[in-house]
Amino acid sequence: MRVVSHPEADQELEAAALWYEERQPELGDDFLHEFECTLRRIVDDAGALA
Repeated sequence: MRVVSHPEADQELEAAALWYEERQPELGDDFLHEFECTLRRIVDDAGALA
């Protein structure tokens, strides 16, 4: 399965990561990591249902 994101969604994700990073070092990276893990679980679960 292929995931396609809207450019504005990509910008919002980056802005959110920067916001977290400004509050605490490495928190932005943690946020992006969790986002990627969650997206991967969604894709994996969707593939199991196909």
